[in-house]
Amino acid sequence: MTVFCLVELDSLGVADASLRALTVGRTLASSGVAAVVFADAAEIPVAELAAYGVTDIYAVTSDGYAPLAWARALAAVAGVSLVAGAASVAEVA
Repeated sequence: MTVFCLVELDSLGVADASLRALTVGRTLASSGVAAVVFADAAEIPVAELAAYGVTDIYAVTSDGYAPLAWARALAAVAGVSLVAGAASVAEVA
């Protein structure tokens, strides 16, 4: 099972909370950890993510913070459907 983590960036690189989520994701994943980052691809610290076990990175561009748009993008990347604002549970291989 691939674990998808929403990764946030701050002025130092990957936000501390995201690094902790990646660490937990690595313990749960059987086939890899995927990072979903809402930023331009050139801004993503690929080496830092790889050091935390990330095997796939999805860069999603947006016009700032838009929670509903982010939820839809996360659902599309993970291959799940949104129903009444909640993602259906699915194992993504």
